[in-house]
Amino acid sequence: MAKAGRVYHWKHGWIPLDSVALAQVARKRPPLAFQVPSEPVHKPPTPVRRIGDLSPGLQEKIRAKMAALTGIPEPELAARVQDNLVRAVRNNPGHEDWYGEEGSDLAERAKQVGTTQERFTGMVAVTSAEKRWVENKDFAQKIAAKLQADEPFKLSQHDIDSYNHWVAHRNGVAVAHPDLKPGTYRPSQLPADIAASKTPGMPKAKNTDAVIKAARIYRGEASLDAVIQGPKQRSFVDNLMDPSDDRFVTVDTWHYRAAMQGIPITRTVKGQTFNYTLEEWGDRDLARADGRAAAAGFDPTKPVGKKGPNIKALMKAADNQNPQTIFQGSPSSVSDHYESGMGTYPWFVEQTQKAAEKLGMSPNAVQADAWYAVGGGL
Repeated sequence: MAKAGRVYHWKHGWIPLDSVALAQVARKRPPLAFQVPSEPVHKPPTPVRRIGDLSPGLQEKIRAKMAALTGIPEPELAARVQDNLVRAVRNNPGHEDWYGEEGSDLAERAKQVGTTQERFTGMVAVTSAEKRWVENKDFAQKIAAKLQADEPFKLSQHDIDSYNHWVAHRNGVAVAHPDLKPGTYRPSQLPADIAASKTPGMPKAKNTDAVIKAARIYRGEASLDAVIQGPKQRSFVDNLMDPSDDRFVTVDTWHYRAAMQGIPITRTVKGQTFNYTLEEWGDRDLARADGRAAAAGFDPTKPVGKKGPNIKALMKAADNQNPQTIFQGSPSSVSDHYESGMGTYPWFVEQTQKAAEKLGMSPNAVQADAWYAVGGGL
């Protein structure tokens, strides 16, 4: 049962909800003079972590999907995936303490920008797309530093109009602010989406929503559970916050590649069936050669370019055939409270945990070594 004026913290139990967040929730707008609270404001995560947490029927659907994708009986496939992970670790050891070491580094960076380790870790998680790890940490720290500095700047009517026009043509986390007036503001005096979009010197990402989410986490406007979506990001945060907890495994693109090394996946595209490894599914040149690109609208008589229909066709034919699309789209189950987007994720968690048992290591240590083995890491 919820306790008035308090929030559940995964390590410390029921703690006082900081007054700044309480006031902001009541007003439904950001505080005029934001102060960083000493404690994180969130509740413990509740995603499915182990395949054994699911109903027998859903477990069978997940195992059946893995067998159908590969044409390999599920028990044999599980053994091959575990062997792949064990081999990756044995061929590339030395990163077993990665989560502990990096968690400590994030804690130090958090102090420098006036926030908690948990919030800063959340900022790193939501801005991680298409970034190497060191770049990812630096990017999140620059966002936090801008918000911490809270330097005033002029917001013109043109800035407001361009922002509102931008929001009107997209479906993201930002909303329009038609009542906002031109003037001189500090970032803390503005809604987080405006502050993230218009503060001079604020780092820019391909997806502005990521910067907005990071700003909301920093300012305490949203819990990590509300902002961090998907099993991968949630597990990543928890691995960094508590590497000793073996329930969480960060199954990202790199981990799928390590687990599925040399195992072809069968899929049908536009009536044609292909049997490729993960690397081959994402190969643009192969997509052009085998007809997948043409089926997606690629015109070989025209240049690829950086924008336009040809690059979109290549992305649809190759880039979009990523592990998350293949493995996490389905199945789902209303009765299990198991949402679309998880798919077979717990199956890979299970294989990583079993590989870890064979090696006498923690699952996140296995994932860290495997990450480096297939080109992740730095």
